[in-house]
Amino acid sequence: MDAVTRDPSTGRLNPLPPHPALQPWETRYEVDEMLEFMNSLNYVPWLAVVAYVASIYALETSMKRRPAFSLRKAMAAWNAFLALFSLFATLRMGVSFFYNVQHFGFSHCTCATGRAKEDPTAYLWTMIFSFSKILEFGDTYFILLRKQKLIFLHWYHHASVLLFTWFNTARAEEAGGWFCLMNAAVHTLMYSYYFLRAMRVSVPRELMMLITISQIAQMVMGIMLCGYVSVTKMRGLPCNMSNLILTCAILMYLSYFVLFVDFFRKTYRKSAQKRRKSSFLDGKEEIPREKNEIHVVGKLSVNGISRRKSATYSEFIQG
Repeated sequence: MDAVTRDPSTGRLNPLPPHPALQPWETRYEVDEMLEFMNSLNYVPWLAVVAYVASIYALETSMKRRPAFSLRKAMAAWNAFLALFSLFATLRMGVSFFYNVQHFGFSHCTCATGRAKEDPTAYLWTMIFSFSKILEFGDTYFILLRKQKLIFLHWYHHASVLLFTWFNTARAEEAGGWFCLMNAAVHTLMYSYYFLRAMRVSVPRELMMLITISQIAQMVMGIMLCGYVSVTKMRGLPCNMSNLILTCAILMYLSYFVLFVDFFRKTYRKSAQKRRKSSFLDGKEEIPREKNEIHVVGKLSVNGISRRKSATYSEFIQG
């Protein structure tokens, strides 16, 4: 294995990680100027979250008096763009992290001060990824414009991820880079699935379940990373992650884990039981009708009261 060194004047690795198809603009910026740029805009995520929450209430109220929009073509384009973006971000950050682990070990990649300067390209994509968390608010507006149910997990996840990702990136705290990498990888799968749904491609339910499991696995790995950093700091060893960011990460990942496990239980276990008892299995099979129960496509009418069938997290976006 060829020796990899760190330039004492710039902090860059020599040779740099082998990023495929690297473009000139991806090597143009120094990490210090990117950090200065990020920190000059630290008010942006707070304003974005306040505007996001306020717009949810305003749009939800407005849509009560309007018919639902279809927006299927727009959703297909939207999800295709975010899937491709997440894929590129995963590749750029992933190549850098695993190259670093290969040559310096997991501890260096997770805790070493100044690791961001070792590969400015990876940090640039981490910064772009932080900005993309604002763009992903668009998922919520598709839900509201299509008059679908907006659950707490959805908007809480969007708002909190933006705040955490932004401030972790602005402080260049190394363990947080793993969080961005995991999130980008899961989003590549998730938005690809949403794209297929928007294109009316039949996707097995098992794939949808696998995506939710990957989201839960992401939370478990996030908690494990927080545990690694905590143990390292308690042993008196250096680790470039402040107690504030570490505490926020622990609380964030624990809350996500609880919410996603609860969502999984409600979506895949309870909905399966309901389908066996009263739903229609996509209109392909006849279900014995009980007294005073009339089944119609997409809805269930019991004693004259119309109820929508249960929907999954992805169906809140894709319908």
